[in-house]
Amino acid sequence: MFFDENTEESFYWAGFIAADGCVFDHKCKYGTYKTFQINLSAKDVDHLEKLGKYINSNVRRFSCKRGEKIDYKCSLQKQNADLVRSLDRFNIVCRKSFNYIFPEFIKDHELCNHFIRGYLDGDGCWYKSKSGQHELTVCGTEPFLNSTKEIFDNIIGRETVNKPSLHNGQYRLIYAGNVQCFNLAKFIYNNSSVFLERKKEITDGIVIRRNHG
Repeated sequence: MFFDENTEESFYWAGFIAADGCVFDHKCKYGTYKTFQINLSAKDVDHLEKLGKYINSNVRRFSCKRGEKIDYKCSLQKQNADLVRSLDRFNIVCRKSFNYIFPEFIKDHELCNHFIRGYLDGDGCWYKSKSGQHELTVCGTEPFLNSTKEIFDNIIGRETVNKPSLHNGQYRLIYAGNVQCFNLAKFIYNNSSVFLERKKEITDGIVIRRNHG
């Protein structure tokens, strides 16, 4: 049920939720309900609707005003104890933002790349500089990024000098260079069928350029 099974979708969406979602106890006059929620920019509403279909829940669109600026958002919320419980094995629990750690069982799992791809679609950024060099930035807690580095270094085939660094109150892990990004993109998108389209377009460019460079 939900995230109990080992599938590409369960691992991908668990990674995405680990980056951008949360679970909490919603208290009201009728009782306390285990609740899952995720909010995104309205530009990613189509992607959120894919998650909504997976967990059988509808996406809500709304706007909020910040000063003179209006932000358009989309939100998915579901009150379901089984759903929240099924996320436990991915270390997705209440108040995870500042202490999230990489699920140990995933590190050597054959579906590891799908979990990482989901996380990157939530809290990662593929970037191409004016000089044509590609860069991958991952944000998260220091322990989570240290585990991510171990996996990425193994894919690259050597221990890199990259390490999590604190920037504006948030830890970031950066891999730069076309060869490193090519190897990571191949791993992350291997045998993939679910992903955020706008980020996949960037990695497609990395792979195409490397194969024809």
